[in-house]
Order: sequence, then structure tokens, then C-alpha cells
Amino acid sequence: MVMRWGPDLVKGADGRYHNPELGTVHVRRKAASRSDRYKVVVDGKTVERVGDGSSVAFKVNPGHHGMRIRVTWTGSPVVHFDIGPGETKWFLCEPSSQPGLRRHGVELRQVTGDGADR
Repeated sequence: MVMRWGPDLVKGADGRYHNPELGTVHVRRKAASRSDRYKVVVDGKTVERVGDGSSVAFKVNPGHHGMRIRVTWTGSPVVHFDIGPGETKWFLCEPSSQPGLRRHGVELRQVTGDGADR
């Protein structure tokens, strides 16, 4: 599922070593004046926590995944996505504003690019 490191690590332009066979997932959280950190859950396991107005990035194995955001008592519906080796996917999470999603409290959606324009 998440971070399968092997002997074939490559030094990137940023000076960090990474496995080119993995995909990268970025999750950005819009600022909403909430102090609690949202849990980023991939395939049923918490892999990161994202604070108000910040973002996180993590590696996943190529393939099909389900991701959701968990907040103390609620969370977003699961968003399914496919990712390939070396591919990057961007997601945005924020408090729900859509009537059908308000009961979840949080909305997660895939965006293009880095999601900065959303």
C-alpha cells in the first residue's frame, strides 16, 4: 500500500532519495479556522495528518486506492483513484459546503495541478 522502499532509490533534484516506482499523493487543506488536524486515510490506514491551511505529500504503490479524510467524529466519503509509477495526484480537502455532503463535515476531491487555483 504505502511506501514500498527498495534498493533502487534515486536521488532527485531536491536532494532527497525516492523510489521511482512509487506514486506521489499531495493533499492540501483549505484554511477554515479549525485547529484540529485531519487524518488522511488511504486504504483504511491513517498515513498522514494535515493541519489547517497546510499540505502533505506521501508515496503510494501504483494501483487503485481509496482515500478519505477523517475528523474526530466524521469524515469525507471515500474517493477512489488510480496512480501509476512516478505519477503525481493532487487532492483538496475542506469543510463541506454542498448540501448532500454536509453530514460528512469534510469534502475531499481530486484536482488538477497543485490545486492552488481552487
